[in-house]
Amino acid sequence: MTLDPSDILASLSQPLGVVNARGDVEYANQALRDLLRLSGARSSGPAAPVRVPPGLAARLVKICGRLRSVGLRARFRWTTDDRRAVETFDVHVTHARDNLFVVVFEHISETIEIEEAARRTRSYLDGVLNSLDLGVIGLDDRFNITFVNRDQARLFACTGGEHSLVEVIGAAVASTYPLLTAAQWQDAYERVLVGREVVTHSRVGVPADRAESFYALSVVPLLEGPSRVIGGVVVTEDITRLVRLEDQLRERERLGLVGQIAIALNHEINNPLTAILGVAEMSQQSDTANDAARQAMAKIEKQALRIADVTRRLRKLESIRVVEYFKNGPLMIDLNADGHLIPGED
Repeated sequence: MTLDPSDILASLSQPLGVVNARGDVEYANQALRDLLRLSGARSSGPAAPVRVPPGLAARLVKICGRLRSVGLRARFRWTTDDRRAVETFDVHVTHARDNLFVVVFEHISETIEIEEAARRTRSYLDGVLNSLDLGVIGLDDRFNITFVNRDQARLFACTGGEHSLVEVIGAAVASTYPLLTAAQWQDAYERVLVGREVVTHSRVGVPADRAESFYALSVVPLLEGPSRVIGGVVVTEDITRLVRLEDQLRERERLGLVGQIAIALNHEINNPLTAILGVAEMSQQSDTANDAARQAMAKIEKQALRIADVTRRLRKLESIRVVEYFKNGPLMIDLNADGHLIPGED
């Protein structure tokens, strides 16, 4: 049994036809007839001529005029003008032979709707991510960067140098974002991708040797479905102001404790110290005291005044700084400090 090609084309659900260079329809399968009758002039009966809407005809004539060689292809987008059923198609035109051109209509209305919905969703998500006041990085399953938001672009400059989007997208996060060391990024990769853990670094100082700013960083698994990890999301928060406020509060608490100790020392030391100084002064002025006794009393007086000066400086201390009591030994408060450092940071 021999199949007629026209019968095969007629059975296709995709609109398909043959036109000449003037835009006249030489052949149209049933799907194309239905489509053009929907959008153009109505005719009845299967043998009724197929009339191409003027706008579509003009586009076809223009495209066919450009396709001078057999086998050349072109494509344009066309939307029906029927208010009851507006549809969009990609129209594919191929020069078949002589003055004839094959025209195939690809229905893309649903695709356009899906793309538009995805565009709106992406625009909404971009707006949300760019208003968080947090740095956000998207990572693939190799921990290469796939996305950065506006705040993250600023953080790149603050933590290791400016990078353009062209340099960042596709680059390894370990080499682009030195907020963590290479070893720490490797640890995060293994824990996030394999263990599906959330990795958190609550306080990272920059620069590492003497921090001037501080950041909290978390790496969260990016899941596809209930269990498959396809990458990660890095969230960075600038906590410099919070750390400084906490440090100031901690220093004030320590200063308050030192003040309480100073009051206790003044009360417990100054009273007997006053008596010692009085005795030392009287002994030096006594007619019965010999030179050796006077020298001893002078030493006592000098050391007592030194103790009094220590309690005075402790009472007036405005900041706390610690120094080594001896090399590699315990730390002690520096009563001569004029800076604003916190114990344990020097």
